[in-house]
Amino acid sequence: MIKEYKINSDQIVIKSDLVAEFPIYIYLDDSKQILLYSEKIKELLDDSRVLKPLEITNEGISFLLQSGVVPIPQTIYKNIFIVGVGDTAVIRTMNNKVDIEFSHEFPFFNKNRNNEADVDENYIIEMLAEATISRLKVNTESYLFHSAGKDSNMIALSLAEAGHQNKITCITHQSKGDTDESEISKNIASKLGFKHQILYEPNTLDKKHMDSFEYYFENIQLNNEKSA
Repeated sequence: MIKEYKINSDQIVIKSDLVAEFPIYIYLDDSKQILLYSEKIKELLDDSRVLKPLEITNEGISFLLQSGVVPIPQTIYKNIFIVGVGDTAVIRTMNNKVDIEFSHEFPFFNKNRNNEADVDENYIIEMLAEATISRLKVNTESYLFHSAGKDSNMIALSLAEAGHQNKITCITHQSKGDTDESEISKNIASKLGFKHQILYEPNTLDKKHMDSFEYYFENIQLNNEKSA
């Protein structure tokens, strides 16, 4: 659902959920008279009040070329903003125009942890398994991008403890040189009872690869679109 802030309305504060599973997208027109926001980027961009084509910013292009990513709340587009993890957008009217004030406070720094907390490891593993399984599509093959790192291994362990090995195939990209983790991942997956598949890097890029690249970049949204 698209929401709108109207000129001279009371101040509002826009935040996403804690981990920004559903980031909030904001559109502010050039005249700063129309502000729309939604969790669904496609729905927002399809709204007739959003002027198209969107204008690409020099700043966005600069970040994209130098760093490979545009830091939020900015995007590569002039009038589109993203409220993600730790972001806050305060919306108000100033001089008869919509004003946005962004701020950021990352919620997961070590200093914010309660070191005295009694951690129930089994409960955490159960939560990871439940959260993962709840997002799987029925009768569809599901994959876990797996490495030697702690993040994917925590998910793999939780699924294994819950007995869901038959629902997941672990996949790992085979890197070149000493950074390759594919064999380590394969051994871990085997010990936990998962099927495992190694993704090999092609020696040459054929037309099918280029077609896949084009399809991806033509259809990608500004962020992970949750409206399937």
